[in-house]
Amino acid sequence: MMNLLHENKLSIALSGAETPGFKEPWIEQYPIDKRPLQVCIAPNHPLAKKPFITSKMLTNYSFICLDKGYTHYAIFENWAKTNQINSNQVTYTKEIQTAGSFIASGLSVGIMIDLLVKNRTDIVTRPLKNAPQFYINLIVNKNAAVNPLQQKFNKTLIQNTSELQTS
Repeated sequence: MMNLLHENKLSIALSGAETPGFKEPWIEQYPIDKRPLQVCIAPNHPLAKKPFITSKMLTNYSFICLDKGYTHYAIFENWAKTNQINSNQVTYTKEIQTAGSFIASGLSVGIMIDLLVKNRTDIVTRPLKNAPQFYINLIVNKNAAVNPLQQKFNKTLIQNTSELQTS
């Protein structure tokens, strides 16, 4: 999304980030939400009954992770390096649906935000101790040329996002 914004192909977008703020002078940022990454597993997985999961509890499992181009990739890579997760234990996919299938089948553990598996009954989430955060923002390209209808649309989104923060 950030590339599309920077290339002026979009004037506004929802985007995930590994840090709370951007420093690019060409954008305006409106925070929407901050969520910890969770452990996503099949309901019959040995860890499914645990109230929370530590990185040490995950050392013998295989992981499925979203590939480069997703914010989850960078967050997972940092988490895996910090927690000495062997890269041989990780499979990457470009499809959220594929990640969900691997997790639901019990073949892999996922580390992602709960929103990606929210409506799936074949996947449960458990809190990850010392979990990295995933930041969701509304991003506006201040330099994009927009027509009056797009300006009105952008303004409405910004207004609604700002109201979320005050409620």
